[in-house]
Amino acid sequence: MGALFRDLGLTEKFRTGRQRSELDGADEARAFPTVRGIPADRARLIWEGIALHITPNIPHHMAPEVALVTAGVDLDVLGIDYDTPPGNPPGRRRRPPAPDFERRILHAFHAALAHRPRTTVGNVKSDVLDRIEEDYARPNFVRIIEDSPWPQ
Repeated sequence: MGALFRDLGLTEKFRTGRQRSELDGADEARAFPTVRGIPADRARLIWEGIALHITPNIPHHMAPEVALVTAGVDLDVLGIDYDTPPGNPPGRRRRPPAPDFERRILHAFHAALAHRPRTTVGNVKSDVLDRIEEDYARPNFVRIIEDSPWPQ
């Protein structure tokens, strides 16, 4: 189910959203099994897997289902462990070649994120805006603290 919902927040329907794009997909993913009678605790695992799939390091310390979504994205999109048996032996690789995949996925990320750059703080998607937008200023945790409205 992870692959079905993980990038839903990048689609046209959700491009005007204000929350992190992966949360758009996670919210839809949680609703899908809930209306089909799947228990709430299982639906929560689905939500966590989708919501955290691009947050480095954390999902691998969570429930196996959550970690598996991230591992799937790592392999499917990033090619991490592509040549590492037994996880992906050559005879079992199934993803057909996708023409111009890298350019198309980066374009989809950019279209979904350009209007909500602050949602990329703490995840890898700020790299997309940094690469594509000429005048992009990456959200900076230190700057956010220094510019907070709290008196010094």
